Amino acid sequence: MKKDTIALTVLVILAVGFLSLVLVLMKSPMWIAFPAIFGGLGLVCYGIDDLIVKFKNRGHEEREA
Repeated sequence: MKKDTIALTVLVILAVGFLSLVLVLMKSPMWIAFPAIFGGLGLVCYGIDDLIVKFKNRGHEEREA
C-alpha cells in the first residue's frame, strides 16, 4: 500500500471511531451498527477499486501485445 492510502485509511478509521463515540454519548442505538456498516462500505469500495485497477492493467497488457 502507498503511504497516502495508509494515511487515508487511518484517518477514516479515526473518524468512524470518533463518530461512534459521539453516538455512544448520545445514547443512540446506532453506535453498534454504524462502524459495521461503514466497514462494509469500505470493503465494497476497495473491492471495486481493485477491480478497476485489474481491468486497467489488463487493457494495458493487451495494447502492448
